[in-house]
Amino acid sequence: MITVWGRRNSANVQKVLWLLDDLDTPWQHRDAGGTREPETRQELLARNPNGLVPVLEDDGLTLWESNAILRHLVRTALPSARYGNTPSERALIDQWMDWQLATLWPPMLPFFIGLARTAEDERDHMAIEAGRQRTMDNFQILEVWLGNGGTEYIVGAELTVADIAIGPFLHRWLLLEPSASAEQPHLAALYQRYREHRAFQSRIMTQPF
Repeated sequence: MITVWGRRNSANVQKVLWLLDDLDTPWQHRDAGGTREPETRQELLARNPNGLVPVLEDDGLTLWESNAILRHLVRTALPSARYGNTPSERALIDQWMDWQLATLWPPMLPFFIGLARTAEDERDHMAIEAGRQRTMDNFQILEVWLGNGGTEYIVGAELTVADIAIGPFLHRWLLLEPSASAEQPHLAALYQRYREHRAFQSRIMTQPF
């Protein structure tokens, strides 16, 4: 059986759990990452020298980096499940998955950590505001893409792993910056579509930051 190492409140862990539930793939969980006991930390380091989560164990394969895990899961599931039907669709899915890791998340990190996981009297408000503005600008790229494409999801009419990679971060963005729903209506509509998915509800909406 697949084992997922990580914290259930981690966005990168949540995306993996969302996909596993969406694919009806059995899995088990090992709580790891953050301020866990030293023994668990050592077990995690033995599987991922970066010390980060998630880590996936699947039939002898140990894999880290969340989007690599998503690609592995969709490639070993039913053909094309959540990964498009043509090479062009898969190229676009890969593009947006890479965008989430390389462009969206780095400036969003100080914004998110500053508001969600830092006490008020310890916050760096300049860093938070800079992260907020850059995150707004980055999500505006996706807003324009959705408006121009006229599709239900990021790539086409069906949910794909591009959505699953980005969805947990969109959830955080719209909860921490609620005014963005009015400024970015296509993103707000996309978020409402995510909220209709059972696995999104259970793995992301019901979990604390």
